[in-house]
Amino acid sequence: LLGCGSAAQREDAAIVTQSDQTELQRRAAIRLELAANYFQAGKTTIALDEIKQTLALDPTSGDAYNIRGLIYMQMGESDIAGESFTKAQALKPGDANIMHNHGWLLCQEKKYDAADRYFAQALVQRQYYQQSKTLMAQGLCYEAAGKASEAEAALLKAYEYDAGNPIVTYNLAKLM
Repeated sequence: LLGCGSAAQREDAAIVTQSDQTELQRRAAIRLELAANYFQAGKTTIALDEIKQTLALDPTSGDAYNIRGLIYMQMGESDIAGESFTKAQALKPGDANIMHNHGWLLCQEKKYDAADRYFAQALVQRQYYQQSKTLMAQGLCYEAAGKASEAEAALLKAYEYDAGNPIVTYNLAKLM
């Protein structure tokens, strides 16, 4: 009976709810949301300031390092972006979005084999529902690497997931 009780306690401890957050973590989450919104609006400098404040409040936020990587990638600072994605992945090792983003950065740097490894890792993660996005990126990366047949296969699979995506459709038609 004691073993069952301790297993239930471990299970509850693994699930973090809002009531488990400290005031600092709540403030960091608000800053993170602001950073993401500023980034989506194209205000990278303001987004970066918000990320710096997020990390000052919660230096263990893998999501903050992920967005930091996206911001620096947008700014053309690939070294800092890569460091950010590596740190994000160390903090959240099973996060397929981080894997996808890191793979896309490596593809942009023409490190195609390394990029493909990250895309493949992202695609096998359970609870990842953006396979179409990653397959599209993988297909575009294959195309840039001169691997037309692999590009076509990845884009066809992306098309199966999301036939309404015009970027997938255009690039698939271009290859064919």
